[in-house]
Amino acid sequence: MPFQLTDIILNAAYAQDFIVYRSNGEWVNGRWVEGTPTQITMRGVISVARERDLRVLREGDRVQGAMVFHSTQLIYVTNNNGTSGISDKIMWRNEYYKIISVGNYMDYGYCKAIGERMVGD
Repeated sequence: MPFQLTDIILNAAYAQDFIVYRSNGEWVNGRWVEGTPTQITMRGVISVARERDLRVLREGDRVQGAMVFHSTQLIYVTNNNGTSGISDKIMWRNEYYKIISVGNYMDYGYCKAIGERMVGD
């Protein structure tokens, strides 16, 4: 059986749990009214964003720190989740990260999301 990246993403030696907060709510008079986020526990490989990963970010976003989250479940970025249009937020090691970029590789069983550390949130 050939090696697959999902074997690493789910491997207990490398994978960690993290919590995804998925926005929900509704549009009221042309304005998004935030509801209570749905909390989803996911498991995957988490690493520091490399220079290559950071090239997708705006210059100002780089100063707050960024992490990469690999998961076998979809993680959403603004306007890609088909419901709220609000990016997922991830809690990991008592820090929140707002998802700012997602590589959807679900054809291969995983997605790669870059989260920007949220300061003061």
